Amino acid sequence: GAVPCLPALQFVATSAEAIEEPIASPELGLYGKIDMLVTAKMASADAQSLAFAAETMVGIELKTGHKQETHTSHMAQLALYVLMMRTRYGKSDNGILLYMNNENIQAKRVAPLLNEVKTLIGHRNEVAVTQRRSLLPRGIRIEYKEDGGNGDSTKSSSRYVAASLGLAAL
Repeated sequence: GAVPCLPALQFVATSAEAIEEPIASPELGLYGKIDMLVTAKMASADAQSLAFAAETMVGIELKTGHKQETHTSHMAQLALYVLMMRTRYGKSDNGILLYMNNENIQAKRVAPLLNEVKTLIGHRNEVAVTQRRSLLPRGIRIEYKEDGGNGDSTKSSSRYVAASLGLAAL
């Protein structure tokens, strides 16, 4: 499932903390650069009293030149940034996708749920395994024993020989 965009909200940024902030979580094997970190107060736009919650750290990911459509990949990216912010700052549950183009500005709140985070980390792990496998030597593994000069095989070795497929001319 995709990370849901939540209903509209009132958002008041009280301070800008960082721009293009490198953020990492070695525990999760994740790294990225979030466009902006702000301290903010938020309340649901449909709340009758508009009682703002306590200040929290909010990541903002800017998307310029895009249509005003929310992309699943953008939500996943921001959800992982929010997760890294939680591990780093301990107080972030939301992120804002801010789509800006010549015609409009549109903001979407992203608050990843536990099952969505598990799915994203699972996908991250699949990518990591594939990447690690791509670093392994390729070709045909040839194992052989080296003769110590007296007829005894004293040492075992292996090496990879590049495999190539040649087609004979007809």
